[in-house]
Parts: sequence; structure tokens; C-alpha cells
Amino acid sequence: MKNILKSVLLATAIAGTSMSCAKLVEGENVSPNSPTSAPAEIVMPSSQLALAFVNEGDIARIAGMWSGYFTGSDRQYTALNNYLTVATDYDSSWDNLYREAIANAINALNGAIENNNRVLQGYCKVVIANSLGLATNLWGDVPASQISDIENYPMPVFDSQADVYNYVQTLLDEAIADIESGQGGVSQDLLNVNVKALYTLKARYYMHVKDYSMALSNANKGITDTSEDMFISHGTSPYIDANTYWMFVAYERAGYMTANEAFAVDYIKGRTNAKTNMAHIWNYLYTEVTDEVTGDITGYNLNTSGFFAQDRAFPLTTLQETQLIKAEAAARTNDLAVSLTAINEYRAYMNSGGYIAPEFQVLGDEDNPIVMQYDPYVEADFQSGGLLNDGSLAEDKAYLKEVLAARYTTLVGLLEGFSDVRRTYNESEVRVPVTPTVGAKLPQRLLYPQIEVNTNQNLVEVVDLFTPTPVNQ
Repeated sequence: MKNILKSVLLATAIAGTSMSCAKLVEGENVSPNSPTSAPAEIVMPSSQLALAFVNEGDIARIAGMWSGYFTGSDRQYTALNNYLTVATDYDSSWDNLYREAIANAINALNGAIENNNRVLQGYCKVVIANSLGLATNLWGDVPASQISDIENYPMPVFDSQADVYNYVQTLLDEAIADIESGQGGVSQDLLNVNVKALYTLKARYYMHVKDYSMALSNANKGITDTSEDMFISHGTSPYIDANTYWMFVAYERAGYMTANEAFAVDYIKGRTNAKTNMAHIWNYLYTEVTDEVTGDITGYNLNTSGFFAQDRAFPLTTLQETQLIKAEAAARTNDLAVSLTAINEYRAYMNSGGYIAPEFQVLGDEDNPIVMQYDPYVEADFQSGGLLNDGSLAEDKAYLKEVLAARYTTLVGLLEGFSDVRRTYNESEVRVPVTPTVGAKLPQRLLYPQIEVNTNQNLVEVVDLFTPTPVNQ
């Protein structure tokens, strides 16, 4: 207390002279290496990076386990695999979404508005929309309408999931108009943002709310070539640019998460039929490895060209997702001819190699090569007694079952796979029958993070893991 009192008295004594001395030292305590602000053109890519990190990070692994893609095999991942989780497990991801991705994008957006740079405004809105779409998909009701004014709303309200999805669609519409205006530009884009990819994003979010007519309409304007895919590039430097999945599985926490006994491992193998060979996809994703302690287990393809490789680019929005949105949305709106066309567009793409690295497009050896096989389907394949219908399904249901299976296989490692598992959970005839690791229910959402529970009084309801979000009820 004596020291504090001396400090107060000293501060009072010098207060009268401080103003006259201020000009002498003005700027001396401002470090050029610790800026308090930055140009919008620099801030925007950092928000993109944060968004990409969330798509590859903690919640992607958790969602992957709960979707049957991965297996928690050690330490806390064994608990997570068995749906034993607490609110603090989501603090980091929520922080990355709201403080790193969304807040930085809002700051960049304000700068872009001041500089009348419409293109940059559009890029910022893409990050905000994509982040909020991801958040509301995983948590349900989330802050959205008040997050741009944190000074007046330090505890933003939780908007309804329906309102958040509507806001996301509005932001994407504005982003498309901004980018198409051609007014201004960006100095760096880490995600390959383009208008066609944004229409695919719009289609994705219409799928989430089960507005299949609008999903089909937007997918028809979406990605038509792999050059339009949105993705995050990677390199070979740990903690700098390496693939986040690789970092966790191979570099930081080897053995914590495997694919041993994961539902998808056998499910993908079982999808081979007279017109389809799934061996190439399986080998691109997974591998059989020998562990010194546990023996033979199924792991992830961490090799140079595998999906989980150190420098493998990570997909965010793709051609294959677009094609399969068209196929499912058309089937759900009873246009089976359009659905069949979309299915075969996807199959033709895969038959040419698709998204599989060239090293895995041909298996076997020179004398007995096994090439990728995705022969086109015909209408009879979906009819009763056809290749894809044992007679237990109506024809439209057979289409849905095949498309959902293709989506599940295509979305391994992506948060969208978890979205599909929950969106179709009550459709026992057609859904991919992912089995719970324990109990009789699959998780339906993430828990609200502890940091939000502790600090935001507007979070009025803390729901459990197995309560579906409103769009899935």
C-alpha cells in the first residue's frame, strides 16, 4: 500500500508538467514493429487464414470422429470419440472464428468502405458469411446482427439460426455484387475466392436449411471447373504453412487420432459395384500401417500425394460438392432426369481422375493395372431390382441414397460431412448409416464454448450435445 500511495503522489506532482513535456517525447513509445492498425488489404488475408484454420483444426477433427471418418485412439481423443466433451473444448475454435476471422474481416471491411474498394469489401463479406454459416451450422443460434459494433454490444445477442442463415445469404449476394463491380481489388487472396464458388456456397447453405429448390438454382450458377475451387494452399514448413491435419496426426499428436475401426473405412470399401471401383479413393484417404505397440491399424494417407499430406491443399468449396448438390437437390425436387445428369457429371469427372492425386489413380502394377472406374449410371440402375435398388426403395429414394453415399465419401475430413450426417439423420431409408461409437445417438451439435458461457449473459440456454439445431429438428 505504501508503494502504491507513493506512486499516486508522484503522479499527482508531475501531472502539471506532463502536458508541456508531451511534445518532446511524442511518438517515442510507438514501436514500428508492433502496429495497432494495418491496411485493409493486409488484414483481409489474415481473416481468410483464420477461417481456413478452423476448417482444418480442432472442430474439424471432432466432427470427423462423430461423422465416422476418424477414430479417437489416445488421451483426450478417446474421450471425444465416445462423445465425452466439455465446453472448454470449443473455446479455441470459437475464438478463431469470432476474434480472428470475423473481427479482422469486419475491420478490413470498414477500411475497404472508407477507401471505396468494393472488390475488397466483397472479399471481407465472404469471410464473414462463411464464418457465420459455419458457426450457425455447428452451434445453432449464434451472435450475428450485433457483432460489428462491439463497443455498443460487448455481449451480442444470439440470433436465431434461421435469421443467421438469411443474413449469410444476404452477405453472399452483396459479396457477389461487390466483386462483379470490378471497383478496386485485393493484393492477396489465400482462398481463391471467385463468383462461381460463392454461388456454390449459397447452394450449400440452402442445403443446410433444406430449401432444395434454391440450392439447385444456385448450384447451377456454381463451380464448373476445378480452377474455381476454393481452397487453402500448404507447404512443407511446420507451424508456418503445413497442412493442419498433417501437423496434428504426424507431427504433434501421433497416435491420438487414427482411422482404426472408423465407420467410413469399411463403408467406402463396400461401395464398390459393377460400375464403380472405390479402391482409389480409399487409398487416397487411408492406409494400413503397423504400430509398434498396437499392431496393424488403419491410419491416414500422410504420404506426399495423400489427402492428409504435409503440403496438400485443403478443399473448402469444390466442383465435386457442386455436382452432388445438384444431384441431391434435383432428386429431392422430383426431377430425376436432372439428378441422373448431375450424378453422371460427377462420375465422368471422377472417371478422369477427379480430385484424386495422380499417384492413386492407377493401382496394381504394370501387368495388372487397376484404373479408376466410374461408369455412367442409367435410369434402370435406380429402379426396383436395378444395380442400386434391391426393390426396397422407391426410385427417387434410390437416387437419394446413392447421392448421399457419394457425398459422404467425397466429404471425408470436411465439416460439411458432419452437416450431412445431421441433416439426414431422420431419413433412415436413404441416409448413410453412421453408427454411434457409444449409446444409440449421434451428436447433433457442438457445445457452446465456456468463454461465451462465462462472459455473455445473452446466452440464455446451454443445450446438450444430442439436441438437434433448429433446422434439423
